[in-house]
Amino acid sequence: TSDTAVFQDVEIKPLQHPALRGYLTSRAIPPPLASAWVEEAHYTHDGRRFFALAFKNRSGGHELRNQYYKGCLGHKDITLLPCASAGAPVRVYEGFMDFLSDLASMTMKPNIPPPFSVVVLNSAAMREAGLAVVRELGAAEAHLYFDNDRAGQELAVFFREGLGEWSVTDHSRDYV
Repeated sequence: TSDTAVFQDVEIKPLQHPALRGYLTSRAIPPPLASAWVEEAHYTHDGRRFFALAFKNRSGGHELRNQYYKGCLGHKDITLLPCASAGAPVRVYEGFMDFLSDLASMTMKPNIPPPFSVVVLNSAAMREAGLAVVRELGAAEAHLYFDNDRAGQELAVFFREGLGEWSVTDHSRDYV
């Protein structure tokens, strides 16, 4: 679903707000790394002004997240970050904070594309769209980074079955 109708006076700008930077730091995600992938959204809702991290999806919408809120501005969709190298492995994440956490754990340098394609579902409900894109990438190797809960386990089964002959590794037990 989309919250577009309830948002007014929306501004998307580079990541700079101290509270958002602090939120990332509290999640062990360095703000300079995150700023290569996320922006910040400022918006009005019910006459009050709010702000959140903004992660662009493939439909031009933004997944929003801060310490108190998780939602979507515009159309809900997956995010695809294809690797320039043909046949590169695919990493599939349930949400963009999972993606950022994983990049931080690898100590990636800001603004350096990862050596793999990335599909961020942005919601477990986007699993069909996510699977279709992963299959289109045709890499034959997928790494799943889903939450270690029932929904994440169901997603892992769905992707394993949907990718058939692919080499599929579920990292939910190693990944927080």
